[in-house]
Amino acid sequence: AECKEGHCGKVNLQLARDTFKAGDLDEALRLFNLVALYGEGQDSLPHELAETRRRASLEKLAILPPFALTGKCCDSVNPHCKGLESSEIFASDTFSEREIIKVVGEDQCEGTFVEIGGGDGISDSITLYFEKIMGWSGLILEGDTNKFEALKHSGRRANISHAYVAGSKDAVNGVDVRKEMEKHFDMSDDAKTCQLMVVNEIGPAQIEIVKALNTTMTPGSSGMPVPLSSMLAIAVDDANRAQIKTLLETKAYHLMSSEETPVSESHDRLASRLQNAKGRTYDIFLWMPTSEEFQAAGVDMGQTEPPHEHDEKESFGKPEIEYHVSDDADEDEEDS
Repeated sequence: AECKEGHCGKVNLQLARDTFKAGDLDEALRLFNLVALYGEGQDSLPHELAETRRRASLEKLAILPPFALTGKCCDSVNPHCKGLESSEIFASDTFSEREIIKVVGEDQCEGTFVEIGGGDGISDSITLYFEKIMGWSGLILEGDTNKFEALKHSGRRANISHAYVAGSKDAVNGVDVRKEMEKHFDMSDDAKTCQLMVVNEIGPAQIEIVKALNTTMTPGSSGMPVPLSSMLAIAVDDANRAQIKTLLETKAYHLMSSEETPVSESHDRLASRLQNAKGRTYDIFLWMPTSEEFQAAGVDMGQTEPPHEHDEKESFGKPEIEYHVSDDADEDEEDS
């Protein structure tokens, strides 16, 4: 009762963590809510207190089951989700989650992610939103022992692996990302292809990690080729940017330019926010293999060619087969 609000916030935040770790979810939620409401109604808050409040909101989100806070935010007509404060549901300081939502769509209620270098599962972790607000499942890999211990007690429901990946600073013991994914997911299920893979590492190790990614397409259960992930989000490191782009182009991943997706806020406002942000930003790469790469994966691209003029009469009425990657396996074929 004697302490200042900012200090009390930190004390109660740590108490909430300890309470959750001890197994008392209800009391932990009460304490997280208490911290998240410090200074409610004030026109402005000291920066330190505002950051403590935001951290409490994100840690509360992490310990709740998916959809518990918001209902289905992957339902674009949910008005409650539209009214939520972004800083309380986006763990990224740059709100990079928004850029990925523009690609996967607001109604993507089922999805799979992999996060390489997930840290404690909360700090600047863009997959927190997709797990808790969008209902996705996933895998988080973290090699640092202290960060992994925090991840274990974060409340995250994704599969977690205490491991560095091949190419990282612990390259000797680094795991193969594809093999690690195969332990947790059915990689042959066309309908459950990994939609998002996040690489948080920066520096020289980032290039080695990307080099080591086994992005070979594999045949799916319905004959469609399955990529390692439909999308890669690579933490921006200006020193590596050009080389990463070249490397990924050889793996059938192509950089999505900012012109390919609508901007949800003015350029001036966006530039101002990014300038003041401390967190990571990401380059987004989409899986777009060429016909030659499809053929190398065993897909008969000849079936996608339109009929020749002299065959038009014979082939009339037969649907042309179009090979593509879809999040819904039922869209791949239509009943005749």
